[in-house]
Amino acid sequence: MPESKPSHNPDIVQTVFSRPSKKKASRLFDQKGRQNVEEPKIPSPQILISKRYPFGLDIGTHSLKIVQLGLESEGRIRVIHALTEDFPSSVREHPDQKAIYISEILRKISKSINLKDACFTHVPISACKLDLIKLPRIPPQEVDKAMYWEIQQQFRRNPDEITYDYLVLEKQSRDLFDNDVGFLVIVTQRKVVHEQLGLLKSVGLETLATDVEALSDVAALSYGNGYLHEQEVVLYLDFGAGQTTVGIISNKELISVRSLNITGNFLTKAISQYCQTSWEEAELLKREHGISIGTGDQTLDDQAPEMTNHATQVRNAILSHLEHLVQDIEHTFKHFSFQITRSQITKYNRVIVCGGASSLKGFVPFLTSRLNVPVTLADPLGDLMAGQMGIPTGGAFNVALGLALRGLEE
Repeated sequence: MPESKPSHNPDIVQTVFSRPSKKKASRLFDQKGRQNVEEPKIPSPQILISKRYPFGLDIGTHSLKIVQLGLESEGRIRVIHALTEDFPSSVREHPDQKAIYISEILRKISKSINLKDACFTHVPISACKLDLIKLPRIPPQEVDKAMYWEIQQQFRRNPDEITYDYLVLEKQSRDLFDNDVGFLVIVTQRKVVHEQLGLLKSVGLETLATDVEALSDVAALSYGNGYLHEQEVVLYLDFGAGQTTVGIISNKELISVRSLNITGNFLTKAISQYCQTSWEEAELLKREHGISIGTGDQTLDDQAPEMTNHATQVRNAILSHLEHLVQDIEHTFKHFSFQITRSQITKYNRVIVCGGASSLKGFVPFLTSRLNVPVTLADPLGDLMAGQMGIPTGGAFNVALGLALRGLEE
């Protein structure tokens, strides 16, 4: 948060829901120190870590993920830990047990790998509201007060119940908003932040900052080369087990985020109902077959009859839902184009996919064929590790990596 806040809106978590700079989204998001990065070398087991950074903790609806970075003696950033723990079915059926189970996981992990006791985490997307606000150009010292009143008008919430932050969209203000200044505003419930902090404190962890998933996604994609470029509009899809979001990035700045209904768990439920099987069996069928039949990954002739039958059933169960996902993506972009940019942005160049459910077989070819643009499955964690053994990779770690990268600023 800014250094000085209006007296009527005391910041209850000054060092938590905050960033060090308001002139830029953050030093994290302008790739400081990571431009023109050479291809990482395969690390040697003898390489020493001279510094360990606070870890990124992604507490999702379906699993918990941790990423910790370290500084090699040679001066390169390296992944020290990348861990994931799925929640049992009892947590899915009884959400009130989630906090207890998270505490047990964190205690077990802390003992097994000796994690540092400081972390960066996030609040659930369901507890956040991200919106774009445009204001006339005013003196910098008046921005906080103007933003406070604008937020009260737009969100209609008791100021004692919420805390907020905002990022200045410098490139959009220059290219899209004429003489106005654009702000990406993040509003969340204080109660949710307090509960998160209390949970982590109960297991001996210090929370250095609480972020939002969308910004952590962008941070991970911005780190290194290849995912985001200047003068380009990119649509990213965080396709998770319990939640899905679609974001729009223009000139490497996040300017719009929306939650979608189709999630990995939604597809599992559809398979369970269609195949008349248990949730666990449906999850296995989803992971084994996905939507690969008919998308170019494999053909019916390549498989045994019984496997073909299962694969066809899975495809039949989820195809219509994935078509709805595509429609939601297209409608989201059209709304953004017409309502936010007044048709100044009418197309996107690429789609980047991440999240735990993004590994669904055939999903990337399916999206490519429906959206008619290149679709990339993001794996910035794998790019960063470059050959390290024994650490899983994949877009599922995007948020945890983005959170861990904040430690490089502190």
